[in-house]
Amino acid sequence: MREVPEAIAGKLTEAADAFASSFEDLRMDDIARASGIPRATLYYYFSGKDDILGFLFAAMLAEIRVGLAAAADAGGSVRDRLGGLVRALLTQMATHPAAAQLLLTNLGRAGKLPDMAAGLQEAAYGPFERVVAEGMAGGELRPRDAAVTAVALFGAVCIAGLQALVTEGHLEGGRLAATLEELFWAGLAAEQPPTGRRT
Repeated sequence: MREVPEAIAGKLTEAADAFASSFEDLRMDDIARASGIPRATLYYYFSGKDDILGFLFAAMLAEIRVGLAAAADAGGSVRDRLGGLVRALLTQMATHPAAAQLLLTNLGRAGKLPDMAAGLQEAAYGPFERVVAEGMAGGELRPRDAAVTAVALFGAVCIAGLQALVTEGHLEGGRLAATLEELFWAGLAAEQPPTGRRT
């Protein structure tokens, strides 16, 4: 795939709104009409609609990578960092709601594209896994499989965000993040020994 100019990338991201719910039946003519990009230009940069989906997915992953890496590297407790990861992911979804909806509802299709699975692991699951593993090693989190836990947390945030986008038409990240953080912590936090008891 050729390098896509920023102007075309921006138009495709903005136009994702128009085809977020019907990608299966979508034709390149529909994408051209929705984006205002001539069909011939689309075919110059992309081989077809799956190539466009892969491009949008990679662009969103690049933004997610930056936000999640910053949250994972931030100082503070494991709980603070997990909360930061949740907020960073929801912020990304709220910033590009149509693209997020398009990509999440077509994640199975995007996941079959070259390098997408590796990109998802590096950009999305990796930061969650690192913080979870550190929490387990430090005794703040119950011993679990860090990789599976990371995927479950990422998936829960995405589905909760997608549900808000579909049913409410927007994503109120702060309220949802607080609810998810409390839920995750209740399920993951290591049990504290009772205080004031003699052993």
